[in-house]
Amino acid sequence: MIKNTLATNQIPVLQLINQLLEFYGERKADQHFGPLGYQSMSDPLTKKYDYSLHSPSLYFNQLLFEFVVRRGDPLSDRQFFWDRLRRFQSFSEQYFFFFIVFTDLNPAGREAARARFSNWLREDTDITHLADRIMFLPINFSELSSIQNGFSIFSNQYVKRSWDMVFTAQPSPYGYHARNDHELDEFIEFKKYNLRIDITPGNSKFWRFGLRFLKEKRLPPRNQDRHADSEIADICLCAGDAKLSDNGYHLWNHPEQLALSAHHISSLEAGGGGVNSYNQNSVTLIIFPENNGQR
Repeated sequence: MIKNTLATNQIPVLQLINQLLEFYGERKADQHFGPLGYQSMSDPLTKKYDYSLHSPSLYFNQLLFEFVVRRGDPLSDRQFFWDRLRRFQSFSEQYFFFFIVFTDLNPAGREAARARFSNWLREDTDITHLADRIMFLPINFSELSSIQNGFSIFSNQYVKRSWDMVFTAQPSPYGYHARNDHELDEFIEFKKYNLRIDITPGNSKFWRFGLRFLKEKRLPPRNQDRHADSEIADICLCAGDAKLSDNGYHLWNHPEQLALSAHHISSLEAGGGGVNSYNQNSVTLIIFPENNGQR
């Protein structure tokens, strides 16, 4: 009956399927990214894409979507993909591109297609730098809800990442007793995140938590004073007051003092602040970049 109705009204079945799948993809994008602060927005720069979402407060402030329906080899029309990848080059580094292909391929075939697409990005030196701003998602017709998995990979990586770590004092280098820092084993691209840090003190009344802002992904040596290098900026939150003794070790006093300090960050050094009635409760530190991560 439906087929006859479509034929009577001269509505091509394949075209209708394509439109329905595109509509499905748009609604799923709205459902996932809407609660994270993204909204659909008409933008002359992105009108050649099927759909776009915008957020004024997140690093990737523009999400672009292309929805494609392919049976068999989803990458058979290489020029189609190539044109869109090259067009994407014109956008700033705060744009992210979802290439969503609805296909009949099985899991092995979809994985092979993802690998081929990644190889394309590596082959062309003009677009290799775009690799971490493009997500290729082949979605099987019978597993449409799996589109949510791809969206979740993005949001978990770039919108709401979480780290849970117990920090403890580490062995310090000879002659630098204060450098017992326990460092997170991952570099965080500060400009991409608004950071909320919840600190729950352990048994010690005295503790220090800090953020180091580095110009490259390389840990500086610990056999030097913590703030000796003016090329490295630091923000520190410290419970207690440490005084250097004659033997080179620090003596800690006044656990009721909680102080925020900045080093080699001119816009913050004069600010700082703190309290004199700290009672060892949990502390929340909120930090966010300004000017797209330049401050």
